Amino acid sequence: MELEDVEAEVLAASEAGYAQTPPEHVVRALQDEGYRATPATVGDSLGEHDVAVIDAAGRVARWVKEQPQALVVSGAEAALKAMRSQTRAFDLIAFCAEAAVLERLGLEPVDVPPSEEPDDELIDVGGTPPMTVAGQTVENPLRAVASYLVEHPGTVMNYDLVAGTHDEVTSEVIRATRRPWMSSRISADEEAWFIERARSAPWELVEVDAQLRDADPATADGLYDRASELWGHFSSAAPKRVGVAKISKVLHLMRPGLFPILDSRLTSAYDEAAKEAARELALVRRELSGFKRLQWEAVRRDLIANETALTALREALPATGVPLASDIAERVSDVRLLDMIAWAAAGAPDEEE
Repeated sequence: MELEDVEAEVLAASEAGYAQTPPEHVVRALQDEGYRATPATVGDSLGEHDVAVIDAAGRVARWVKEQPQALVVSGAEAALKAMRSQTRAFDLIAFCAEAAVLERLGLEPVDVPPSEEPDDELIDVGGTPPMTVAGQTVENPLRAVASYLVEHPGTVMNYDLVAGTHDEVTSEVIRATRRPWMSSRISADEEAWFIERARSAPWELVEVDAQLRDADPATADGLYDRASELWGHFSSAAPKRVGVAKISKVLHLMRPGLFPILDSRLTSAYDEAAKEAARELALVRRELSGFKRLQWEAVRRDLIANETALTALREALPATGVPLASDIAERVSDVRLLDMIAWAAAGAPDEEE
């Protein structure tokens, strides 16, 4: 069994993950992914001492094996509840239980069957001017964004509407980046690193409402350079498994108008445009000549080229009647609107990666 078959049923420990898939299937899938996955069946009670022993075993295994640790737990309801709230040593934890247990513990299921495709009538919302994003033309951006809202309301509520609302990186910020919303796979240890590293970050270099369209890399000591310094504060000291995608998903929540979400899908879509931007900017600023790709600049150029169409889109969204459309029009940045449209341009899968 491949991880894709069960990954919608496995969450980071701090997210109180829940799964109905048989534990052995989850274990095998996690092992295939590179985790050292340990199954655990817990009894009717689980005291602090038991949790401490399990945590210690997880830490030792990580040190010895130098692998991310996963715990797949099944068993009594009370013990699952204690495990959910107290276990911290594992990078990933999956709870395997019955639906009745889920309801009593107040856990949100993540292995529910996918919803039916939205009715065409629901997303037949009119139209706004076409947009070209990453070299692909989207004829009706309004329909594309309305469809995204219908298909991904959880991501909008739990990630997009969190953006720009926090003064510091917290566990809540990191939780918003994880499955089932944005699938960052930031582990418990990486969460602790983000929070600690953010305490010394030069946030003052970049205003909360800073906009990517204003970050011209051709301008020395401008917004682009300041944003690069803030980014570099994280990237220069990042742990081995913390890369561009994880950093961008966190920084987008802190500066949503400035930092695009550079997941594998977006970077692939913008690959040629980013190379072209790097070649052109190398002729303008020697400091940039070492970069083979400038993804921010590639996205920035699309923001500028589509400025009128984005304004029309934002004005038209509330009239669609689609849930969350008014919130998106009022609160979500052009960077994120463009990202939603890029999903449509790329023929994106059903969930964030």
